[in-house]
Amino acid sequence: MKQKDNQNTNNKACTCGEDCNCTPNDNCGCGGQTSEHHNDCGCESKHAHDNCNCKQNNDDCKCENTNKCDCNHEHGEHCNCDQTNEDQAQEQFKQLFAELTSALAKTEKELKQAKDEMLNNQRIAVSYKKDLERYKERNKNIESDAVNNATENVAMQIIPILDQFETALSSTKEGAEKQGYNMIFTSLKKAITNMGVAEIEAIGQQFDSNLHNAISKTAVTDKAKDNVVTSVYQKGYKLVSNDKIIRYAMVEIGEYTK
Repeated sequence: MKQKDNQNTNNKACTCGEDCNCTPNDNCGCGGQTSEHHNDCGCESKHAHDNCNCKQNNDDCKCENTNKCDCNHEHGEHCNCDQTNEDQAQEQFKQLFAELTSALAKTEKELKQAKDEMLNNQRIAVSYKKDLERYKERNKNIESDAVNNATENVAMQIIPILDQFETALSSTKEGAEKQGYNMIFTSLKKAITNMGVAEIEAIGQQFDSNLHNAISKTAVTDKAKDNVVTSVYQKGYKLVSNDKIIRYAMVEIGEYTK
């Protein structure tokens, strides 16, 4: 009867914490089987991938079935089944962080290049604009100078004719001939006025060497008339656009004497 009880004992399922007749150096025999058949009977099984759910010798070894546990309960070490997954996650994180850092550095470099290119284009545009403005100003001056020169040349041809008609008018008696001279004189004066040529004011004006050429002086007793143009021998003309003198006015000025 006792032998039968022992046989039943050896055939029952083996759980940790029970006496399964195991020694550190021997296979665990539970129910006539060994640990090679993945019985849950001790952590020193021959296969590292055997599931471990043991608390022998106060060891903490709780592993999910999907994890592999390699516990050494002889030395009382703890079993950290998630360590491998954490190491992999940290390695992936390091790799992703390195890739992100590289991408940010590349983007920053490209942005700097784009900014430098934009600033260079702005400098070129400003330079082109200044060149264009200078070109326009030069052309404007050239065009203006050409018009003024042409006007001056034509005026210099007409002004002596005006002088002749003015002399003829002063010496011709009233009549049809004088009226004819006067009509021509008026037309010529109107023509040069339309061209932009103006007569320089002289009589009663303070002498101005920029406008008048004094060829004689006459004594005056009124101090207010000192250095004032008293008569004109030849009229002067200038361009209206730039006040350039075409011909100075030949004048006589007063000189105050007590």
